[in-house]
Amino acid sequence: GGYHAHLNCIPIERGLGSKLCSTMMTAAASTNRGHGFELRELQNPDIRVNAILRNFADDKELSGYFYAEIPFGENGDVKRFLYTALEQGQNGANGGRRGERKQVPLQFGREVLAAVLGDESLAHWKGCVLSKDVEEECKDSFRKSFAKYE
Repeated sequence: GGYHAHLNCIPIERGLGSKLCSTMMTAAASTNRGHGFELRELQNPDIRVNAILRNFADDKELSGYFYAEIPFGENGDVKRFLYTALEQGQNGANGGRRGERKQVPLQFGREVLAAVLGDESLAHWKGCVLSKDVEEECKDSFRKSFAKYE
């Protein structure tokens, strides 16, 4: 099979960053039938994720990753979290044995957001499908918001 990425950019209300962070960390620890996975906060804002992943480029054991940016504060600050899908070492940074895979469930991010927003129906993409009329209204509104740049 081939590899592909899922990229989701989802706006949230100001002030939800802390709740989102704690919900995400709790969910990460309890997923995979209670075995969880450890998201590590990237402390240095100058470190680029692609540079970190490039370090794994020659490591045939890396099978994927999960990355999240969560907004904090009013001035655009974000906290960044990363998990690599394969633990390294006997007691690796993610707490697993060498070769032990802990995949992130495909809907993990969506499930966390649904919990934070208090609407479990949003945990699956089909719960977010809009009628054709509503989609048209959204499209028109989106286009109008960019009209001043044309």
